[in-house]
Amino acid sequence: WSSDVCSSDLAGAARAAFAAAGVDASETVEFSRPVDHGETPLEARFTVTHLPPDATPGTRMFVCQQHTPEAVWLPEYLHHANGSIGLEGLTLVAEDPSSYATVYLQAFGSDIVKETEDAVHIDLGRGRVDVVTAAAMASRYGDLAAPARTGLVGLSLQVSDRDATRRWLVDQAVPVSSSWRGGVVVDAEHACGVVLEFL
Repeated sequence: WSSDVCSSDLAGAARAAFAAAGVDASETVEFSRPVDHGETPLEARFTVTHLPPDATPGTRMFVCQQHTPEAVWLPEYLHHANGSIGLEGLTLVAEDPSSYATVYLQAFGSDIVKETEDAVHIDLGRGRVDVVTAAAMASRYGDLAAPARTGLVGLSLQVSDRDATRRWLVDQAVPVSSSWRGGVVVDAEHACGVVLEFL
């Protein structure tokens, strides 16, 4: 399982919206943690509500309201040597992706869930979830993908410069290939069992 977070300005309102849609999200929980930031003490504060596993099959999701983004999105933590700048999406394999469509439609609405012949696409605004068949996964990534299985099989990251990302990975002796979308791919064998794609 993967655990994925959806951001929200109002976690309580998100929970109410889920309830109205018949999704039994958890009660909101507020918590905080100290942030080590040199001589300036900071406290990160959050409010979260968790969706039940059956509302988002293939992954576990929760909604997080950040009350103190200035204590979380610190400049020194926003840059990675591989050039990643954000999450582009997750890819899940399911025997019947269309069965996921109904469930995700209930939680997120018809305007962000699109169904094609061999995939279901859920657009979450700051990222997406694609649910595909094993055959579709094999067609997209071939031998780069892990042996056929269900669940999380791919992670895609946005980068600022694909060529720079490729050079950095090669310098680290990480095998890379080109993806069906023109991205830079690290095969599942070298990425903890998932296809890692930089776009």
